[in-house]
Amino acid sequence: MKKLIFILFLFAISTEIFSQDLEGIEITTAVGGSQEISDANANVLNSKLENFLTQNGIVKGINSQFVLIGNLDLIQSQNAGGASGNLLMYELSVTTKLLNNADQNVFAQNSQIVKGMGDNKIKAINSALSKINYNTEGFKTFLAQAKIKIADYYTKNCGRILNEASMLEKTNQFDFALYKLTSIPPVATKCYQTSMSKAQLVFQKRINYDCKSKLSQAKIIWSTNQNVESTAQIEELLAGIDPQSSCYKEVTVFADNVSKRIKELDGREWNVYYKKEVGLEEDRIQAIKEIGKAYGAGQPKQIIQNTKIKL
Repeated sequence: MKKLIFILFLFAISTEIFSQDLEGIEITTAVGGSQEISDANANVLNSKLENFLTQNGIVKGINSQFVLIGNLDLIQSQNAGGASGNLLMYELSVTTKLLNNADQNVFAQNSQIVKGMGDNKIKAINSALSKINYNTEGFKTFLAQAKIKIADYYTKNCGRILNEASMLEKTNQFDFALYKLTSIPPVATKCYQTSMSKAQLVFQKRINYDCKSKLSQAKIIWSTNQNVESTAQIEELLAGIDPQSSCYKEVTVFADNVSKRIKELDGREWNVYYKKEVGLEEDRIQAIKEIGKAYGAGQPKQIIQNTKIKL
């Protein structure tokens, strides 16, 4: 009876985790293995990996810490004859694993053997790859285990990640800090909530810093050349300033002064376009996440250790 209660308890925990919003989990896909595998073959397997993630509610990430790898190894190949006598048969071992690329810890792993035939190597291997089936109980268990371990990883390492973000914030590396904070998925509930609260504080410091920097540049341009030609540069700078930044009132005062001076110089009206609307909190959170994604996308592609990557 106690054993049954314990099993039901574990099932309840798993159900609670997977009923939450898992959209925040992002996993990068990669393909590696034998030199026999061409880029065309790798593309086929990579598409299967991406579909596997999509069908299970997971976004394919860019430079994500967690990587779903398909490793292909040749078991044997032989001429299978056929009408033309050139039919080839390939037998492959396909090992799919999800790992934490930071420490090479494998969260889940599954292997299968597939065979395929074709009148050339690429077609024969693609035929074998078409036999890979990710819609099985084994792979459902594979992903379930991985999701729990990812959530557990962020729960255990939450303090370290937050501290790293704080250090980046102190050196004005705001986008890097937001990348760290927004990498935490909603499935790690408490850590996610804490990270998003901190991300909003970092975002506020970012827009304050950005406001002071752009306003300073605009003032330098205006003090050097008080003419209509300089207003295009000034307008471009002021247009990018967030209305919730700490120096925004100073921005509007400066813009009004420039407008008055332009009218005095040649009678023209100069109405600078800058943000005047304060967005909803959901919009701000989305903007924060976009900054984090943009930072990650701009970084050099990760090297997946101990795996020969084709993509």
